[in-house]
Amino acid sequence: MYKLYLPLMLFNLFCSVFCFSQQQYNKQHTYLDALELARIVNMSKQTIKKEKSYKMDDLINSFDKIIAKYDQKSELKKNPFLKDFILEKREEPNNKFGIKIPLWEDIFSKTDYENLSNAESFFSPDNKAASATSLNWQTSAVNGIANFMAGRFKQEILHVAINQLFQKVTQGKDSLLVSTIFPKTYKQVKSIYSKSGKSYYATDIQILRQLAQIDLDALPENIINNFSFFNPESDSLVKSDMFVLGKNIIKGSQRGQSLDRLLSSISDESLSNMPRLNNLLNLADLISQATLNKAGSDDIWVNSFSKLPTDKKSLDNPEIRYFYGLLYQQLIQIPEFENHFTKYQEKDCSFIAIEMQQLLGLSNNLRNAENFLAAKKFNIQSVADLTAYSSEITKVLSGFNNSIQHIQGIAIEPTLFETTDKYIAIAESILKKDYQKIIPMLIIYFASMDSDSKSLRTLSFFTQLASLQNADEMEALLNAYALPIGSSSIKRNSKCNISINGYVGVTIGGELSKSEWATNIGLSAPLGVTVSFGTKNCGSFSIFASIFDLGSIMNFRLSNTSSSFSKVKFENFLVPGLGVYYNFPKTPFTAGIHANYIPNIREIANIRYSAFRMNVSFLVDIPFFTIFNKEKK
Repeated sequence: MYKLYLPLMLFNLFCSVFCFSQQQYNKQHTYLDALELARIVNMSKQTIKKEKSYKMDDLINSFDKIIAKYDQKSELKKNPFLKDFILEKREEPNNKFGIKIPLWEDIFSKTDYENLSNAESFFSPDNKAASATSLNWQTSAVNGIANFMAGRFKQEILHVAINQLFQKVTQGKDSLLVSTIFPKTYKQVKSIYSKSGKSYYATDIQILRQLAQIDLDALPENIINNFSFFNPESDSLVKSDMFVLGKNIIKGSQRGQSLDRLLSSISDESLSNMPRLNNLLNLADLISQATLNKAGSDDIWVNSFSKLPTDKKSLDNPEIRYFYGLLYQQLIQIPEFENHFTKYQEKDCSFIAIEMQQLLGLSNNLRNAENFLAAKKFNIQSVADLTAYSSEITKVLSGFNNSIQHIQGIAIEPTLFETTDKYIAIAESILKKDYQKIIPMLIIYFASMDSDSKSLRTLSFFTQLASLQNADEMEALLNAYALPIGSSSIKRNSKCNISINGYVGVTIGGELSKSEWATNIGLSAPLGVTVSFGTKNCGSFSIFASIFDLGSIMNFRLSNTSSSFSKVKFENFLVPGLGVYYNFPKTPFTAGIHANYIPNIREIANIRYSAFRMNVSFLVDIPFFTIFNKEKK
């Protein structure tokens, strides 16, 4: 016997714990029930006149069946609206009354009720985004080799850029940030960097582009799952539920749910971190269902201000009185409302009706939101319309929350709905494939994203990578990452910096050629490797090893004007040399001494001569790529 009762006891215990762990909401179609109760009462008056007592029992049973959904009959007799309006059988001399009428289910069939909410919309996101000149053979060879070297040089620069990016992502402090926002992309980068031997193919970048798109599409869900990372403040769990609310609203809207059903679906989703938000959503759904209109009406919800006034004369109307009586019975089953209504015990019930009518403002706001759908013919096809509709729903809930701030224990902090708006804004950019907005939005919305500029550049790289459409855009992105504008400032704020560097400016000095010195002046555009050292008080200095100088062939000598330039040849670009420069603080300007050797620069009497130059130069600093950098402390 003990073994038989033990499972039953455990089951009852489980049910008790579950029931008391969550607030129960008695959601009914209150307005429709009130109409039926008023109809029954009206029929009862006719029955009394006809003295058909044998049918009165069925009439009372129909009445009792409806009110039983709201509470026990004995409890309803304490209801200030219903205590004198309970239909019961009474024995009177020479009076036997009763009449049988159709039940509520017969008058309003389920099929008719299903037609109350005909907002069968659907969402289909629009994802459409988006003559040679003849030269002599030597000149042609020089140009061909120069173009080849320039192309290969650019590719090598880009390879170094990608390698540095991958190293930064997998080994630097950016790893946590990138792995949170781009988890699949991060995993692939780590795999490529560890196994490729630092060699990358175009297909690797294409795969990364696709993974970055997948990660960005999943970003709203990633933020919810890692909300404490994005919002490390004490209220992170609370705000994460506001993000979940935004997700549920958009999900319901995409499914094409009518607004009353959407409200029911989001109230069914349990939000474990915010019991008050659960209470608020369930209360809103209770009011929504309580004010659903009868079949065939133009509006889904009854207009409470015109149909349910609260003055004493209106409350004599059975339909109105029963509505407020039943709604009152639903609300006092919620502890917070039971406590709230105790202060009205000594007052007329119209005061309570006025208080409840404030809640009914929700149904009027729902009607306005439904009008948004009606204007779209219940067919939302654009992302802008979807998010606008979702924002309307959030606005309705926020307004309802504001209307119950005076009731202790139900409402939430009004500013929390701003968090839901943030989710909708992020989701809108992602649905529109407008990835460029994502990182700036995260920086604005979350304090933890106020990271250093290097980390944000890394995130921006992957965001832009996801939005690329063709190879030209890919090359432009890699160039932008490899050749940052204003990068000359890096070495001026560094203790040590090594970079592939170019300079452009003017130069003047002496040239030794044919065992004689002469003055030269002109343009200089050397290219090579620079090692820079920063000092505490004197700016920074650079040692520059030049390899090419595109401006060397433009120099001319002030003396010996009988000499002439030879035709452009490949060796004219080779200008090995060494320079020492001073980098002016807060500007890209550099000045210093540069010595270089220029082979075969002049031809005099059919004899080619080389030259050695020692010049003073004033230049603009143009770093191509930073190989190593150590910032000043």
